[in-house]
Amino acid sequence: MGEGTQRGRGLAAVRAWAYEIWRFDGRIGRRQFWNGVGLLIISNLVFGVIGAGLVAAGWILALAFSRNLNDFILGFFAFSLLFLSLFALQLYWLLALCAKRWHDLGRSGRCSIGLVAPPAIAFAYMAAEGWDEIDFAVTIVLLVCAVFFVWALVLLGAVKGGSEL
Repeated sequence: MGEGTQRGRGLAAVRAWAYEIWRFDGRIGRRQFWNGVGLLIISNLVFGVIGAGLVAAGWILALAFSRNLNDFILGFFAFSLLFLSLFALQLYWLLALCAKRWHDLGRSGRCSIGLVAPPAIAFAYMAAEGWDEIDFAVTIVLLVCAVFFVWALVLLGAVKGGSEL
């Protein structure tokens, strides 16, 4: 078998895997789930380092070359939109990963919405009411969300599913 054939198979496998991680249908086992979570953590770290570097570079450039605060605010807004879109892609990836794992456990993939909806509602409430004053109810909601997220992560990552039996 030639080297080109093996390379073609490897490339096809990478393409199939890259296509598969964005889908909400299908099943994945615990190992694939943790591989996906690991890649998400690594990508978060990489994006965080890049983002911190860009913000620092923006501050330095704004202080060194531009005395106009509007230029800095516009640049910061553009970088914020870029990283917000990267966050949205990672959130989509996490929801797809969890939905496939829920399917493997015999549950609906819509259970993944439970990971996102309560914190989104709490943050929307805080944005509407103002960030200065966070009341007790929002704190409780966020704590419950954190406990539910850890519970779901342990459940999805530890319990054997249908594809592993």
